[in-house]
Amino acid sequence: MPVAKEIMVKNVKTFHSKNKVSEVAKTFAEHGISGAPVVDDERKVAGVITEHYIIKLGEEHPKLLTPIESHLPLSLGLSIKDHDPEKMAEALNDIKEKKVEEVMTKKVKTLPPEAGLGEIARTMEKHKINRIPIVDEENKLLGIVARADVIKAFWEKQEE
Repeated sequence: MPVAKEIMVKNVKTFHSKNKVSEVAKTFAEHGISGAPVVDDERKVAGVITEHYIIKLGEEHPKLLTPIESHLPLSLGLSIKDHDPEKMAEALNDIKEKKVEEVMTKKVKTLPPEAGLGEIARTMEKHKINRIPIVDEENKLLGIVARADVIKAFWEKQEE
């Protein structure tokens, strides 16, 4: 069975806790990703930022989004309940200017590079997560394994 270091993506997009949410959203859109590790200056994993956490920011501005739209990705567009342009601009600016540290989860499940495929899959299922940072003994980021990587590895194993 493959292990994490054999299936992980090594060239990982990362963010720092002081990055703005607008930078994250732009990177997610440009690279077709939905989440990424947050690392400190030494590349130690400090958290994870995902589209889910960014979308939840819309819920902080109930006048900006209708109840149904507060559960849709911001990239699908906004329907303004209160057509006051100043309130709209203020709410959007507040979301864009938030720092990653205000939005990220700090409860990060990581695994070592020797973790097996089964352990990775079980960890994802148990913790209801879509990606797992792979770290060394000092918690420095080595790579990331996403659900798609697990599925691909299982599929390739079956074809052997």
